[in-house]
Amino acid sequence: MKINLVFYAFIMCVFLFSCATVESRKMNVNIETEDSSPILRFENVRVASIDSTITVKGSLRAVVRSTIPGHVDITFLSPEGDVLHELSADIHRLKHNSRVYHFHAEAPVVLPENSTVELVYHRRAHI
Repeated sequence: MKINLVFYAFIMCVFLFSCATVESRKMNVNIETEDSSPILRFENVRVASIDSTITVKGSLRAVVRSTIPGHVDITFLSPEGDVLHELSADIHRLKHNSRVYHFHAEAPVVLPENSTVELVYHRRAHI
């Protein structure tokens, strides 16, 4: 019994001290969404900084339950309005019959305070 307690205490110490710490913080940015589709709207958009990488996560809620193709264009703007970085994120559903589509993107960019993140949904690929 005493050996089991010591063993479990040792395992817990190894687990606690071997975990890497990752600094994550919410960003003080403006999030602007453009409702370019009448059947989708943005929800739960979050922007965070994790080890000098900006992570953008969010979802789109559809009015109808059907397969909706497309992607989200993400643009990072400085407080002066200059484009710092642009990227696209594909949308996907976690459940086949869900009306909620999720997107996730990471960018190696450092955003100054009061920057803007613009999100635009596009049904088709850019030509």
